[in-house]
Amino acid sequence: MEVLAQATPLFKASPTLQHVDVGPTDRLTIIGDLHGQLQDLYCILLTNGLPSGTNKYLFNGDFVDRGHFGAEVVLVLLCFKLLYPNGVFLNRGNHESRNQNSWMGFEEEILRKYNTTPTTATTNQAVTVLAGFQDMFDTLPLCALVLNRIFIVHGGLFSARHVTLDQLNHVDRFREPPLHSKLDQDRLFEEMLWSDPRTIHGQQASVRGAGVEFGEDVTNEFCSVNKVALVIRSHECVPEGYAVLHGGRLITLFSASKYCGTQMNKGAFCSLKADCRPEIQQFIAPPLHTYSRVKPMFPQYNSVGGDLHLAPEAVNEADMSADTTMHASLEEDSLRMIAERICEHKSDLFRYFTQHEHAARNGRVSRVVWADALKAELKLDLPFLLYQTKLVDVEADNTINYSNGSIEYDEFAHTLKQLDTGLSDSQDTMVALLDIGKAVLSLDQSLEAVFQSFDTNGDGVLQRGKFEAALTSLGIAMPAALLHKVVAAIDLDGGNTIEYKEFLAAFSVADMRTDRRGVGDEMTWQDTILQQVAGLFYQHRIHIRMCFRLFDQDNSGCIDRDQFRTGIAEFNTILDSPLSADQIDALLVHLDKNGDGVISYKEFLEGFQVVSMES
Repeated sequence: MEVLAQATPLFKASPTLQHVDVGPTDRLTIIGDLHGQLQDLYCILLTNGLPSGTNKYLFNGDFVDRGHFGAEVVLVLLCFKLLYPNGVFLNRGNHESRNQNSWMGFEEEILRKYNTTPTTATTNQAVTVLAGFQDMFDTLPLCALVLNRIFIVHGGLFSARHVTLDQLNHVDRFREPPLHSKLDQDRLFEEMLWSDPRTIHGQQASVRGAGVEFGEDVTNEFCSVNKVALVIRSHECVPEGYAVLHGGRLITLFSASKYCGTQMNKGAFCSLKADCRPEIQQFIAPPLHTYSRVKPMFPQYNSVGGDLHLAPEAVNEADMSADTTMHASLEEDSLRMIAERICEHKSDLFRYFTQHEHAARNGRVSRVVWADALKAELKLDLPFLLYQTKLVDVEADNTINYSNGSIEYDEFAHTLKQLDTGLSDSQDTMVALLDIGKAVLSLDQSLEAVFQSFDTNGDGVLQRGKFEAALTSLGIAMPAALLHKVVAAIDLDGGNTIEYKEFLAAFSVADMRTDRRGVGDEMTWQDTILQQVAGLFYQHRIHIRMCFRLFDQDNSGCIDRDQFRTGIAEFNTILDSPLSADQIDALLVHLDKNGDGVISYKEFLEGFQVVSMES
């Protein structure tokens, strides 16, 4: 009660529209719905740092209901508000309401936690505590303006046109949120907490039964009238934890990952500095019990996958097993996301590693430098050292060998193998291919030179016997059945021989000696586009040998201009900047190295090696 008693006057003295400043050395992080999921708040603070006068936070409503730890979430936020009144800001959400709390979980949570024995005294205490929370909710501001450029509100915009920030600031907020009122101020209050953006024109009634649904024209008009550049809101669970809508003028943020213990969504938060450029970070919070170092205060509520009605019985082993399985799946998805970023930023990582490697210049960096590189270049503020054992191996001296500017092939390939990138449907075949690739890499020659050394009679193909002899020369022996599967995996056309283009397709991930660009060279815009497209291939688990077939619809072995246009159109809508017809033609010319008007398999492969997975 003391925390509530001290925090309530602070909020009561704040304006309805908070003005948030971000100084030259400050960072502001906006957090979406938490809904009593303490594990998400803990994960965010662990990842992004505790609040302070310079590491500021704005929590955008819906702190309670549905999750088991609404009281703890709110009390943590209030304690930080008391410590840093100008560094922590709270907006009210639609769940900071008596009406919602009475049937969505928070009221029952408070009455249960503060009514541990069935006596009149403790019952009255629980009711008093609940009233203290809800009286505090009545004082919370409804919206915020950051650096006079970014408007932040829990729900959304309005049924009325030309609404101004001054009107919002004069809304009487010190009360239970109104619903279905015809008064202008009441409608503004309701819509700030309940409205949702949609791909419509204008406004329409909301399926929620409160607030409105509004289109891009409404967002653009609000931004124009109030001279703001961006609207950030929460209120909706979105699969990726965030969604960018309305031409980039509106962002939805939702910070409760694995919502209610039944959803598979990521959480996200948004950070920005004085330049007002938002950076969004996704996360998946581990189960709360994985953080525990002492006996939990409420062990029967320690799994988000438990009974939403807070049944007193402990979570059974099946619940814990299901939660652990779900967490493992989501963690694997996080590792895939990190691997994709590594692929996209290999040249940046190269420069960072070479600038920070050991004085011996032996191609190694410390674990700390490795983690700092990933944080700096991938723009992901994650605890990479915790993930290190699942991303890369360390040498005997506790350093990481990045192999002259790249994370070493066998280390990263091992990670990709664990993440099932689709290079092979068979695990033992995959392992064998990786071993061969590592051995090929150790020869310190181009793939073309290696192939020629294997092709002892110069006929341009490797028969099974010749390939087996080549493996023997590399010190690799394998059972006949496995050798058959490996040859079949490399032999794309089923001709029972391995041609150079097939050899290149199978082991191009290891060919780091034929890179056309120097260390310090800038990529052309064509290379940048190829990097984006190759990243999409990887995200959808399409191996490079299958990518060519997506374009080569007639199986002619070459991609003509029309086929290339058709193929690239599949990706054009999701590139950062869609390509014009002229740019598509220029990209085709860039790939067509011999100028014959079509893209051969080899040209396609070499073009997309800009971001092959050797990083």
